[in-house]
Amino acid sequence: MVNRWNQFWNKYGLFGTILIGFSILSIGIGGYAAIQFLIKISPLFHIAQGGEPIDLTATGTTGDFIGGVTGSLWSLAGVLLFVLALRMQSKELSLQIEEMRETKEVFQLQQFEITFFNLLKVQQDIRQELYDQDRRKPFFKFRVSALHNCYNTLEQGVSMNIANMGTSAGKEVAKRRQTGMQVSPKDIAVAAYAEIFQQHHDQLGHYFRHLFNILNFIEQKEAEELSSTAPSEEQSAQIQSKYKRYANLIQAQMTTSELKLLFYNALCFGKMKRLMHKYDFLENLSLEDLLKPDHGSFYAGTFDQSGEQLPPIHFKKRGDIFFSSLSGN
Repeated sequence: MVNRWNQFWNKYGLFGTILIGFSILSIGIGGYAAIQFLIKISPLFHIAQGGEPIDLTATGTTGDFIGGVTGSLWSLAGVLLFVLALRMQSKELSLQIEEMRETKEVFQLQQFEITFFNLLKVQQDIRQELYDQDRRKPFFKFRVSALHNCYNTLEQGVSMNIANMGTSAGKEVAKRRQTGMQVSPKDIAVAAYAEIFQQHHDQLGHYFRHLFNILNFIEQKEAEELSSTAPSEEQSAQIQSKYKRYANLIQAQMTTSELKLLFYNALCFGKMKRLMHKYDFLENLSLEDLLKPDHGSFYAGTFDQSGEQLPPIHFKKRGDIFFSSLSGN
């Protein structure tokens, strides 16, 4: 009995229960009034007997009472039940719309994940092609070694042949170093990476362009979801956290050498650097992994070209990263 009442209450709610109650009450009152009226007037009214014609005055009085009182109460019950039916239809329509919206969201998420994992698979294939070119020399590891050598050469500023520099940035840094002029560590790092990129632009350009497009695809889907749902601050944080997990999946498949080259690649390309800040993409690089530990300051909080504030990336020492992972922080 209790279960039935709970089912009834869940279906109709307070307002629906009140409408049903008033409808039943109106029908009962109308029926009771009609019965009592007929009982009371039956001894007083003589409608017809034998072959006599029907007394229209008596029948008219009876019809007027039943139509005026009982009929009105039953009409009221009908109106109340009609309102209840409209309310139930509206509720069912709302549920159908909500189900359609949820189904659409699930479909869109499935489409996004299919595209995302296909892009991720292509990124893995690009990386594998780079390794397959010479199995004895891992591509990214040797490019990092070359980057170190080039940086050290530019930083020391000795025995440099300007003509050997392949980029304008490299030539400018080499020229300034030879003349004893001061050059910022960031300019030296950018020039060193530009030299490596110039020598292997086909491979590095293809690899990092595709990586940028995956991250850009994630950001676009995140922006679409934020703009279409008008979420609260808490919901916005949940949406941003959801898409950051996809960025983390990309990062998890990259080696330290790849992340290290990406660190210096993004210094040369503002759009990529903005995404590094947005998704904290380089968080697992340690200070020891950089060309110089103080290079971590290159990713301090700043503003991009559009005026958007970029959150800083906090680089830690290798030991701190290890112990923070053990503590769950």
